[in-house]
Amino acid sequence: MQTHLLRQWLRLAVAAVAVFFAACGDSDGDAATARVESCELERSSIVGGQIASGEETASLRVIVEVSGSGQLNYTATITSGDWLSLSARDFSAAGRQRQGTVDSGENLLFFYYKANASAQSRIATFTIAFDDGSAPYDFELTQLAPNATDNPYDTPKQWPELPAGKEEADYIYAAHYAKMNLKTVRNYSLCFDKKLRVAHWVAYPLHASYIGSLDRSEAWAPDPKIPQQYQPALWLGGYQNGNVYNRGHQIPSKDRTTVEEMNKQTFYASNMTPQRGQFNQNMWAALEAKVRSYVCPDTLYVVTGCYFANLDESTKDKAGNVCPVPTNYFKVLLRTRDGATGKRIADCKASELKAIGFWVANENGQQLGRQLCRSVAEIEKETGFTFFPDADTSVKAQNSPEQWGF
Repeated sequence: MQTHLLRQWLRLAVAAVAVFFAACGDSDGDAATARVESCELERSSIVGGQIASGEETASLRVIVEVSGSGQLNYTATITSGDWLSLSARDFSAAGRQRQGTVDSGENLLFFYYKANASAQSRIATFTIAFDDGSAPYDFELTQLAPNATDNPYDTPKQWPELPAGKEEADYIYAAHYAKMNLKTVRNYSLCFDKKLRVAHWVAYPLHASYIGSLDRSEAWAPDPKIPQQYQPALWLGGYQNGNVYNRGHQIPSKDRTTVEEMNKQTFYASNMTPQRGQFNQNMWAALEAKVRSYVCPDTLYVVTGCYFANLDESTKDKAGNVCPVPTNYFKVLLRTRDGATGKRIADCKASELKAIGFWVANENGQQLGRQLCRSVAEIEKETGFTFFPDADTSVKAQNSPEQWGF
């Protein structure tokens, strides 16, 4: 009888233990349904991965969207950049990491940054890891140099020459300004690629007011609005095999000869690409001069760019950085037919506008001629960029070399 009771008690005890562990298992299962759906910087905090230089300590937010039930643990770690912190008052090592939990739904993680008092833009990196088994989220943040209005898409006015923006992790957009006739005016804007160390395009207005009698400044320098580590170190000298490649301007020095500061800005490393020497000095220079001949009172709008059909060829700068060599270059132009309407491009009818493009290989021995002419639409298709967004498609489909002196 006692043996029977003992066996019955043991069976009940084992059942109770099984129920206990099953219950624990169910609870863990509920918690495990939580997972991160997205983790990104709040759009209003930054533009194109960039934040302003600032005047005092400020904050930005990371939005974490969690689905399912339960909580997730996270660890946020600042991996570089002593100007960024997870604490509003502590920029020491103690403020470089934080652990906490996020719940189902929208969560906000705050980061804090100091004002940038240096002459160069700077970079910080940070990572956020969650315990749901997902890969850590890595972020790179660029803080602009002081007084920099860098992103041309932040301007209240839409510049006619500005291509449509593209959100790419490796792209940095910047704009340069200078004083002319007591006013601050735009010089040029660009789309710079951090990996390729070149600007995919440089966009600028061209008018008689920009062209004077100044000589080349030869003011080779890093672009203060782009982190220096991404730029080719062309302020140290030309490319290592300088007998093959020149430091080729995208916006030409000769297009900015009224104001010294504007000319100096054309010598920023961000405006340079490795062009074959004879090509740079002959046909490319002739094309630049031809473009200047189209200047009119209404303003000529120009986008110059480079293109990589492949990455088979490269050179190096004096610091040893690898610099891929573009296979092609292009220019796209837009102006009024009359040249002196006094109208903005956006106010013109399609019949009042004309456009043309030029597509050239980065090769020596070429001649300037109508064989280089393309429609803007053709170059858009080739490059993937949208040029002159305000212009009608019929304008961008034009390819009439005779209207441009060919």
